[in-house]
Amino acid sequence: MGENGRGPSAGERGLAVALLGFVLFNRPLLDVFDRGIEAVVGGWPALYLYMFGSWACVVLLLFVMTRRRG
Repeated sequence: MGENGRGPSAGERGLAVALLGFVLFNRPLLDVFDRGIEAVVGGWPALYLYMFGSWACVVLLLFVMTRRRG
């Protein structure tokens, strides 16, 4: 819990987002989406879509986290 007893502090939320980013971009999970030529979604490699989508989610979480006041 955070210092005010209401929920996680900004530092705890930042650590959670950093750990999420680490897990999302860890090699074993990337290998799931890197299956070669058969891993194509709409003409785009699944790995590229996964990496861009994961990156966008992490950035969005950080944006929401920094905009949150109190």
